[in-house]
Amino acid sequence: MVNFDEQTNCLNCGTKLTTRFCGECGQEKARRITFKELFKTAQRAILEFESPFLKTFITMTTSPGRVCRDYIEGKRASYFNPIKYAFWSLTFFYFFLLL
Repeated sequence: MVNFDEQTNCLNCGTKLTTRFCGECGQEKARRITFKELFKTAQRAILEFESPFLKTFITMTTSPGRVCRDYIEGKRASYFNPIKYAFWSLTFFYFFLLL
């Protein structure tokens, strides 16, 4: 089990950490995942104005072909991964139907 409080090396690439972010790969120092952190991350991903998830949701609703075409052409930073989006949408829809 990882002790996040005594972390001295980057868990992604193994480089010694001197700041909050790794100088090699740019990953932030890992923290323990709590329910509060998960909720805040999900909230930010959905509600931020320039969120890739929000842009993907709106564009997938109005023009799904554009998202896939742009993603295949390499314009990926502005979109949430369409395959992950489809998986999470189907999962959410399934649980919604169960209710």
